[in-house]
Amino acid sequence: MIRSHADVIAAYEAGRFHSQRFIKTGAGQSNDTRWQDWAFQAGQPAYDARIGPVNAFVPVTAVKNDAIYFPDIPAGQQRMLHKLLLTPKASQSAQASIDFTLYDLVAYYPLIDGDSTDPQDMDNTLTLPRYSDGEGLRLVMVNHVSPSTAGGRMLLEYTGADDVDRTIDVTVPLTGLNCVCSGIRAASGTTDTGALHIPLLSTGIKRVNRLTYTVPPGGLHCLYVIKPLAQFQHWHDALLQADTTGVKSGIEVDFALKDGWRMPIIEHVAHLSFFYRTNGSNRSMTAFGTMDFIWG
Repeated sequence: MIRSHADVIAAYEAGRFHSQRFIKTGAGQSNDTRWQDWAFQAGQPAYDARIGPVNAFVPVTAVKNDAIYFPDIPAGQQRMLHKLLLTPKASQSAQASIDFTLYDLVAYYPLIDGDSTDPQDMDNTLTLPRYSDGEGLRLVMVNHVSPSTAGGRMLLEYTGADDVDRTIDVTVPLTGLNCVCSGIRAASGTTDTGALHIPLLSTGIKRVNRLTYTVPPGGLHCLYVIKPLAQFQHWHDALLQADTTGVKSGIEVDFALKDGWRMPIIEHVAHLSFFYRTNGSNRSMTAFGTMDFIWG
């Protein structure tokens, strides 16, 4: 295990590290202050539409470089993300900031029918491929493949990490294709933009059981089961830098120093990806960078 500065130095000296590049060159969607999944952009990792059997639980494990790649490690050792260097570029003019969330995509339920008001039962034949207790897992709703036509509302029935079945009433905001539309609880309006993940009533989730649109949003939706791993923000001052192209300087995050040695633990075959949110102008984003993994 890596618990100290000495452990970090020892990992590098013993060759227990890997540096992996990534790049996303696609345009994405021009949406201000709305979370987007970079999976829908071109680059490396490649475009991924997050599709599969309708309403079926699809477990996700990384294969080679279909997500951010990292090598296997010996049994009994633990892999951590030590450093990240990321250089984003927003389209058109510069904006105030970009928020990032690094996550492990554990599973998803694709092609949920946004035109139906009938109960839609989820197929949970398959189960969680990791984090089997569901603790710390979050649920994110994304409008994918076919755009919504209106703000909506839904009843979501799920089983929490404590094995208790619950039903919550949440909005489905009209945010745009490939954008997060997780909404908020106690629906105060069908166009409200919520946080990244749906506000569950438990400390984690094991499965979604049923979904019923009481106000259909149209389009097709995908429910992600994710493990959030890290959050950070890139700031930019257009007045000081006189930059109207959206080009950004690189942001370097040392997770050992940033969070008091609580570096993100990267599970075997974790499927690493990013959500991002531009703030201050209506634009899309491209990015390139590297991740440094260590283990011991």
